[in-house]
Amino acid sequence: YGLALAYFQNKNYKQANDINMQLLKEAPYNLFYIDLASDLAIEMGELTGIIDTLTSYERHFLDNQVILLNLVIALQKNKQYELAEKKLELFLRSHPKHILAHQIAISLYKRMNEKAKEHAIRAEYLALKGRFREASEEMGSALVYTKNRLDQARYSARIEQFKISDIRLKSLQE
Repeated sequence: YGLALAYFQNKNYKQANDINMQLLKEAPYNLFYIDLASDLAIEMGELTGIIDTLTSYERHFLDNQVILLNLVIALQKNKQYELAEKKLELFLRSHPKHILAHQIAISLYKRMNEKAKEHAIRAEYLALKGRFREASEEMGSALVYTKNRLDQARYSARIEQFKISDIRLKSLQE
């Protein structure tokens, strides 16, 4: 596995893939091998195959972050944005503090040109990192882009929460 990973990091995808495929034959449910296979397929542009493979693994590994996030990335690269969004939103509901999932969501919404959602998820990401003032500003940007009244109310409430969290954090730092 280490050799395959080294080949991958050096962009020798063919050699990495040959080794990793042999490893997957011997241990088809090893998440390290599946993760590398996903990364290789994405880099090599073999999106349809890896989407099918990850979809079948998704049935075997319920709620597994490696499988799901790799599937979302592959779907995004394959411009299947709506399906990627649906899967990612479900994942974030059950894993609201997952930083990598937030980063993937930011990228997805940027590709989808969903400005309100992009700013809102970036705000949540910043809040996870304790950057509440910046989170409040980002959520303010989301508020500007949305026309949906429920989203407006939700974004406004989150801005107030971020402001309170920022005040509390500053008081702890003093």
